[in-house]
Amino acid sequence: MQIYLERLKQRIDAINQLRIERALEGMPAHFCLVYQLIPLFLHYEHPAMPGYLLQGSPHGITGFQPNNQDIALLLQEVDSLLNDPEFSFHTFSANKVSNSRENNSNWQAPIIAVYSMGSTSYLGQNQYSDLDIWVCHQSWLSESELEQLAHKCSLLELWASNLGVDLTLFLVDENRFRHKLSGELDNDDCGTSQHYLLLDEFYRSAVRLAGKRLLWYLIPKEEESHYDEYVTYLYSHGVLKPNEWLDLGGVGAMSAREYFGASLWQLYKSIDSPYKSVIKSLLLEAYFAQSPKTTLLAIEIKDYLQQGDIIASGLDAYLFMLKKISDYLISNEDFDRLEFIRRCFYLKINDADRQSKESLASGTKENFSSPWRRKLIAQLVKSWGWSEEKVAFLDNRAHWKIEEVKEAYDEILVAVMESYRNLIRFARQHDLSVSASPRDISILTRKLYAAYEQLPGKITLINPQISPDISEKHLTYVYVPKGRVNRTGWYLFNRAPYAKEMLGARTIEYSFYLSKLILSSYLNGLWIDETVISLFNQTPHQHDKILRFYQDLKKLIPKEVESPSPTDLYAPAEIRDMLVVLNLEKDPTIDYLDEIHFATEQQGGKYLEFNDSTLSYELNGELICLVGSVDIIYRNSWNEMRTLHFNQQFALIDALESILSKMHQYAIPPKNLDVVSYGHYENIKMAEEVKTIFMQSINLRLIHAIKDETETVQQSIHKRTPAMQLSPDDEEALYLLGRQTGVKLIVLGQQIFGLFFERLGVKVKQFEHTHDIFKDITEHKLEMLSHNKSVNTSSLIGIKQHNIPQIIESYACEGIIQFFFETLSDSRYFNTYILDERNALEVYYHCEGSQEALVNDVSRFYSASHERFTLSSRGVSFNLPQFYHVKTQGTSQIITPYE
Repeated sequence: MQIYLERLKQRIDAINQLRIERALEGMPAHFCLVYQLIPLFLHYEHPAMPGYLLQGSPHGITGFQPNNQDIALLLQEVDSLLNDPEFSFHTFSANKVSNSRENNSNWQAPIIAVYSMGSTSYLGQNQYSDLDIWVCHQSWLSESELEQLAHKCSLLELWASNLGVDLTLFLVDENRFRHKLSGELDNDDCGTSQHYLLLDEFYRSAVRLAGKRLLWYLIPKEEESHYDEYVTYLYSHGVLKPNEWLDLGGVGAMSAREYFGASLWQLYKSIDSPYKSVIKSLLLEAYFAQSPKTTLLAIEIKDYLQQGDIIASGLDAYLFMLKKISDYLISNEDFDRLEFIRRCFYLKINDADRQSKESLASGTKENFSSPWRRKLIAQLVKSWGWSEEKVAFLDNRAHWKIEEVKEAYDEILVAVMESYRNLIRFARQHDLSVSASPRDISILTRKLYAAYEQLPGKITLINPQISPDISEKHLTYVYVPKGRVNRTGWYLFNRAPYAKEMLGARTIEYSFYLSKLILSSYLNGLWIDETVISLFNQTPHQHDKILRFYQDLKKLIPKEVESPSPTDLYAPAEIRDMLVVLNLEKDPTIDYLDEIHFATEQQGGKYLEFNDSTLSYELNGELICLVGSVDIIYRNSWNEMRTLHFNQQFALIDALESILSKMHQYAIPPKNLDVVSYGHYENIKMAEEVKTIFMQSINLRLIHAIKDETETVQQSIHKRTPAMQLSPDDEEALYLLGRQTGVKLIVLGQQIFGLFFERLGVKVKQFEHTHDIFKDITEHKLEMLSHNKSVNTSSLIGIKQHNIPQIIESYACEGIIQFFFETLSDSRYFNTYILDERNALEVYYHCEGSQEALVNDVSRFYSASHERFTLSSRGVSFNLPQFYHVKTQGTSQIITPYE
């Protein structure tokens, strides 16, 4: 056996060296530099090196002895960075030799090994590929040492980023997989959603850069089911030497629970890397179609390696993945998806189609592809029977425009959802639940919901790394009024507004209102500064307004924002940035233009005198509301971009009521609130006044805002309007009542409205008489004081009365389902409060049993429900419930996430 293991070790080293060479071949110089130097920066500590910490950090890789060529490269890079004369080849070599610990074979460095993984060195690698490296460390590192090492890694990532290389260093405890430890879910770590599947991907793609070899490659596939026992046998019989191998454990049997969580994770990743994630989603589907006799790719590759069958592709992990998926689809006679996955695979592996805008503009095109990659790609294309025209079309992806991108986006969405629906169906048939924590599942589904859910008013970003530039030379917005054959609303065309251009042109997008179309054009990159904009059959004034609107969007709504944190995704969506747009479509001053001009002439050429408010003006003894249409654009904490449109008689009131209902009482106030107006008169003053109204209303709605605001200034009421006469005493009384009871009074034209702020939302009342205002505000105050009265509700033990924790109602938020668990003094029982999408409340008292089991059952029901996971050509639902604890802290109650 010793001879066999020695040969196998040589074989492992040979294939590892081939993969290192392929990782560097044809890649940009900065990528090669980072790939070669990272092990040395982790091994040594010197002020001239990137990643150096003044207070020191764990460094050193077990058994790592860089050769002179590596050292020379290190010295050259350090010298070019800092020109440090003290850091010479001679002194470096001397220091290296004098370190007795490193020359001691029994010394175990803090870092056990450094491995690259993923697409690096395989067919999926191209010049834009990121670099994922596992830094496997000793389990005995203290918490402070781990923090120092993580800090060092972050500095190295920054150094690589400055060179244009997307590097991520993952700290991996040597016992993470053997003891099933999980990281915290974020953009790079899958949290609890994967275990063996992550290890499977690592084993099939790992390339050793420094440190110990992987023990797993030595274990025959027949022994995988009792991996630990076999390893113990090898050590106890002296076949293996202690401290020579990195043992991350066996891959074991993949559970259905992990499979579900991993599927969600791949969908999560598909938002940013669609083609790669579509491939991996189908791999998961192929895996589980073989369950319980699934053969993981890592085991297939290991078997080839142990048998000495090193095929020409060099055991390329991406080719193995493609074969696995293709065999699965062919066995199911699913040839449509087979053809689609081949296109996805080609677009992922072929970097000829990806260029920066700068290279496109200059007409240059660097080809970093290596000969072996080009040869393999050519062989694949020939085996698929593709025509030259088809290959040329895919190679031209850098020049795809909106039509091609929309088609590609729809294909990606349908394919991902189809794969996911198959997984859910399988899980439902086998009564499976998920292994990921409720928190991780909520975070994953929230991001999917934010990216893929098709909702009225929501902006869909259709170009996730499909084409680098889909800007248009011409955009034409066409309005169809009521009574025509086509439905009323706005239509967008990427053509100039001439008969010859428009004949036979297809609509790019439709919306009932204009602001959504313009925002979508801007965010998706169709409208840029050089685009020629046309409005068909509209006035020059309207054309000028949308040009101004576009400039305001550029200034106030950034395209690129920071990704939402897991904490943001786990909590209800809260409005972060909001833009209120006045009179973009409907401008009352246009309707009364002639009357205004006449009144102006009667006053000797002077403009009309406004009262205290610019929202209304008096014409012929009547107050006219100047706000005709209101559009609200907002980005929430899940990074959804939403729009709302109002154009009825009192659009401002409708807008306030709608947007305030989307804020729960404990939400954080928006970071940014801007108002722009595009009417003929008093735009600046009107925008300022409306902004004040919105800010005051939000302050009254949100508890945090009320606490932060030392003084709430009420909107003044017009004096002696034709509709009602208010004395100074009346106004003072209304001011005090409104401030104390959470009521906002607004005058529009001849009408006075009251916004009544309650825990579950906002109610609007329109007043006819002055005494009605006092009466309703007083009643509202009494209702607030008596809110803790008992309510009748059904429970698991019958009809009874109970007090509902007020804090639950304060967390009411439209559009999501929320479960709140309140553990009673007798910990055997708990109360369950459920707020549905419409904020209707159900209460179940004195529940007995496991809360965790209930959460798993609820999650499984909602995830498997046919009604909640529906698929159409343009829509899918991911709106899974949120879970919380209701806890008592002193004399008050708080809400905490369910862990």
